[in-house]
Amino acid sequence: MKEINLPSRHVYTTPPIDLQNIRQDQIEIVDGKKRINLGSIDFGEANKDLPTIRENASKIVDSAVGIEAQMDDILVDFLFQSDKGRNHRRDFFRHQFLESATILFSSKKELLQDIVNTEQLLDGKKKNILQKNLKLVIRWRNSFAHGHLEYDGAKGWHLRYFSGGHQDDVLDDDYWTHLETVFHQTLKLLDEAQRKLENSASS
Repeated sequence: MKEINLPSRHVYTTPPIDLQNIRQDQIEIVDGKKRINLGSIDFGEANKDLPTIRENASKIVDSAVGIEAQMDDILVDFLFQSDKGRNHRRDFFRHQFLESATILFSSKKELLQDIVNTEQLLDGKKKNILQKNLKLVIRWRNSFAHGHLEYDGAKGWHLRYFSGGHQDDVLDDDYWTHLETVFHQTLKLLDEAQRKLENSASS
């Protein structure tokens, strides 16, 4: 299997320069001219985390697609409970509607919420967590698909994107741990909702 190598854009930035508080040890005289040493970015240090970030971004997109597919399963099961086998109407609905660009993730999220409420698939606290998590899942998926990575000499790698306003997420261990927790929790809640829907259909 060929591993592809595609071009990507990364921005390297330095911390804001405070010209009012330049230390004496930052001032150098070179060829009779005064020069201020503002430090440097270690590009080797910056680039060592880049493969992990790219791999994580790929996993985020892949897992978000899986979450959306499970949402589709619940929507289809709700509408076609009486026929679990091969059914051209069920397949048509999935392929021509759910898997097309006709309906957005956000619309599926709202439909799912209505089904969860109507069928009482999750209790109140879990319903709220699921809706909150699905918002985060789509936000993270879109941020890695449409945002851009920057390396800051002070903060390290961060991701800039637009979501209800300009966002700037620092990609530290706390960020990745929170993201991982939300994805696992979301899949667990969807599994629970789907099992309860299946049980109610068979009873």
